[in-house]
Amino acid sequence: MRRHEGSALDEAIKHYGSLFTVPRYSLALLLLLLVSILWGLAVFWVITPTIAGIINGIVFGLSGLALPSIGVDFVVRGLIMRRDGLFTLRRCAITTLSGCLIWVAVFVIGAILSFLFRQSSLILYSYFYGGCIALSIRYLVLRSLSSLSHLRVLLTSISHPVICSLISYTVLQPKAEILLSTALAGAFLLVLTYLFIESIDGYGSRIVGIGAVQLLRAFVLDWAESLPDPLEEHFEKIGREESISLAVLAFRCGGDPCAHLAIPTLHPGPFRDVGSSKLPFLIQKTLEDRFKVVAAVPHGTSGHELDLASKEECKKVVNEVLSLSNLQVFSPRATRLVRVENSLAKATCQMFNGCALVTVTCSPREIEDVPRNVGHQIVSDGVRMGPETVVVVDAHNSITSATQLPPFTDADAASIREAASEAISKALQEPYEDFTVGVAKIVPPEFGLKEGMGPGGIVPLVVGVGGQRVAYVTIDGNNMVANLRDKILGSLHKIGIDEGEVLTTDTHMVNAVTLTRRGYHPIGEAMDEKRLIDYIDQAVIQAVNDMKPGEVAFKAGVVPKVRVIGDGVVKLSLLVDSAVRHTKRLAVVTVILGVATSLLIFKLFV
Repeated sequence: MRRHEGSALDEAIKHYGSLFTVPRYSLALLLLLLVSILWGLAVFWVITPTIAGIINGIVFGLSGLALPSIGVDFVVRGLIMRRDGLFTLRRCAITTLSGCLIWVAVFVIGAILSFLFRQSSLILYSYFYGGCIALSIRYLVLRSLSSLSHLRVLLTSISHPVICSLISYTVLQPKAEILLSTALAGAFLLVLTYLFIESIDGYGSRIVGIGAVQLLRAFVLDWAESLPDPLEEHFEKIGREESISLAVLAFRCGGDPCAHLAIPTLHPGPFRDVGSSKLPFLIQKTLEDRFKVVAAVPHGTSGHELDLASKEECKKVVNEVLSLSNLQVFSPRATRLVRVENSLAKATCQMFNGCALVTVTCSPREIEDVPRNVGHQIVSDGVRMGPETVVVVDAHNSITSATQLPPFTDADAASIREAASEAISKALQEPYEDFTVGVAKIVPPEFGLKEGMGPGGIVPLVVGVGGQRVAYVTIDGNNMVANLRDKILGSLHKIGIDEGEVLTTDTHMVNAVTLTRRGYHPIGEAMDEKRLIDYIDQAVIQAVNDMKPGEVAFKAGVVPKVRVIGDGVVKLSLLVDSAVRHTKRLAVVTVILGVATSLLIFKLFV
């Protein structure tokens, strides 16, 4: 995958990361009370700047705005929006509070102007005009995010400003002309808001065939309520079918099943619980439950274009992994691991009875995903040399930038391919010998999704051949901070490990969990490095202590007709970012037109 594609997706995630980060319901109520009191004081302090005016203002603010707002939210949530999973009582309250803030802001400005110019009528103008703006904002939010019918959205939108206005009418007692102009201005702003939403929605339809508002609603449902199905339905529509290759290596320790490595050539994304984001852990847990082993799922060569579209597609892959894992013919033969390095890349290769297990990395240079075509080239080169099967693991273990990654160049691809091919060639010259193997697993309790580690934890597989001990350490995370790999390998060397590699699963369960510039924390960024290395050392020592005479079996296969997001991930990612810019430009025009027309209506009727 080209670098700008991954960056575009990260930008999309950041935009959605700001959605529905809302305060608690109790805090929303407290803010509403404060805003309402400010609103009441703005009315009565200007009219009667006395102690009695302050008291009347507080009472009016609570009875004319706060209490009606709270009551409307309860009624709306209980009667009109009870079937809407997104708009809980808290989110209804936040929506109402947002409208109140705008309403009060307009009103306070009017009150200040009324005080400065000694025009008490400005209070009435600003009050009712603020209500119209609050109405349009409320409609904008509900129409964009709610799954309710247009009629229910309209009723919910007008309920709050209309009820508050009716209560305030008994105190303010505006003239009929003001009420008529308010109704016309409110209707005009509603129509303008509707056209604004339709324009944004149509912008998305023209780019990817999916309305931008529909896409927003689907993203928010997953973000706020962990409901990925609507978003996955969109991914299914824009996706394409692909054949996904995968391989499984099964190990026996002392004759008993002990470890499985599964390497699928797909991408575990795009984020959180959507698509194949959880697939590495899902495969790991399924293998562990079925075969009573410790399993690891390092990252195969792939990019975001190979994100699976839905959980249903993930089931196809898991079923094929299980099918491949029913292995019967095992061998005690393996070679020593061979490492090759050049100016840009590093590769290792170790032969397991005809299967060349290859790892590639560019560490300490930062790199994201090694493209699938590079992996295919390595496999093709290797098979021509003689191995029955070549399995390529993208170590995915070095990143620094929080924003734009350097592009993956032809030179990177050539260097990785050259190093891998040379490693395979040298490994084929190594003699086969009996080997020992041990495995362990540690899930650090203090490192979770927010810190960048998935529930798969740390899994070291230690292989001993011809006096050499090799550790393949798989960590359930999305990449790793640069230079941490070398620190880990250096620490392992001190406890008797001669060779190895640190691998990550590239799980995207950790993506879009924290509001960071990158959208997630790679392994080591939000962790105590010393504590992390201690955990890895402990796990490796445990694996070494459990080493027994080993046997290995392997099998490779293909899952046909798997629906992936494909090039649609680029379009969706770019849509989000471009739609935000389009919305900002359109919003300026809409606001200017709405304000100018509404003021003209007030001028004509009042």
